[in-house]
Amino acid sequence: MRLKFKLSRDTNYYFGLLLLIMASASIIWAFFNDGFDPEDYLVYFLIYAWGSTLLLKSDSEFRLQRLEKKITSIESSLEEIENKLIDSAEQGVNGEDKSPSELYQEFS
Repeated sequence: MRLKFKLSRDTNYYFGLLLLIMASASIIWAFFNDGFDPEDYLVYFLIYAWGSTLLLKSDSEFRLQRLEKKITSIESSLEEIENKLIDSAEQGVNGEDKSPSELYQEFS
């Protein structure tokens, strides 16, 4: 069986995920081996916080990039519609005057 991995996120995402897995494994290890000292818990907590912060930062940037691409495509389609409205208003419909349509005047 062949596995196909497509790494589409930045390295912060995967490093944060690795930190969360390591912190979880170390807490489980400490639980079974009675290694739960207060100073060790602080280290586990800091590793969890670091991993969570990296995941949150990376995910926010990834979503922002997707949003920017979508907004850009919407803006280009709106400009295309606007150009079509202007062209149809200039040509006029069935010999009418060449003023912009009422709908276009409302949105201008």
